Amino acid sequence: LAFPQDLRTHAFALVHYLALADLFNSLWPYLPQSPVASCSLQAFVYQLFSLASILWTVAIAHTLWATVVARDEDVARFMRWYHAGVWGTSGVSAIVPLAAGRYESVGPWCWIATAPTGDKGGVAMRFAFFYVPLWLVIAYQLGVYAQVMRTLSVLSRMHAAARGESRGARTRAWAIIRRLGYYPLILIFVYSFATVHRCINAATGRTVFWLYVLQAVFGALQGAMHAAAYGMNEDVRAHWRDSLGGLCCGRGGAHAHTRFEDEGEAGELAFDDTNVPGDIDDFNEAFASGKDNFKDGVEMVEVKLEESPR
Repeated sequence: LAFPQDLRTHAFALVHYLALADLFNSLWPYLPQSPVASCSLQAFVYQLFSLASILWTVAIAHTLWATVVARDEDVARFMRWYHAGVWGTSGVSAIVPLAAGRYESVGPWCWIATAPTGDKGGVAMRFAFFYVPLWLVIAYQLGVYAQVMRTLSVLSRMHAAARGESRGARTRAWAIIRRLGYYPLILIFVYSFATVHRCINAATGRTVFWLYVLQAVFGALQGAMHAAAYGMNEDVRAHWRDSLGGLCCGRGGAHAHTRFEDEGEAGELAFDDTNVPGDIDDFNEAFASGKDNFKDGVEMVEVKLEESPR
């Protein structure tokens, strides 16, 4: 759970807390459904950490937006608000059903019960405390990453115009940009079947076995997909390669680097084909040294896109 010294940054701290939420969210299936107290504990852990995991992805998306689009040099100051928002919201969502005595066995696991069939209180809690926040998060992520991708596309075109990059270099740069669009798809992929199932259940009171199975299978993939998307970027792979003597963990990546000069003062912008955390750190460093370099016709004196070392 501890990052190496060179990875102890604000961006990787966010991934650290996301990983913690996913870790504890993976423990609830091992808690028994009986007696009643144990069932309530299972439901409480499930509700608390599954929603917390979803909300930490909002913190990562906001940090990337603040760094790339708003060019905020001090995104670390948001960390206390991230903790308050994530743990406060998920905590309330878990405590209210517990206090209302709503946690019961709902089949394969314990969660907010809707018995007797059609109980509007239980249905309302399910949607208010999980499914509505879930899809609001997805909508927010889609909007944020669309803005980030537009900003990066502008930078990519500037690189190409300044130095006439090869088609292959531009293709690698666009691959970096397009991959940002995959992050919101994780929650859609994981929770689509669960959402459909809960809507059917709310409307008819029926449970559908094959949807239960798909809900369980896809839900179990959330932590692994978060680890792949947010954790295993080029910085992490490079650390593993160094630690294991280059025996594993992938190939090198594309690295776009631009150097600027403005009335004798130099600034740099660099981003590579890392995932979100690495990109955040690269932009933090870039804008800390020259955040206004795009505003006043700054001359770009060096642009290159190359393969990072294996």
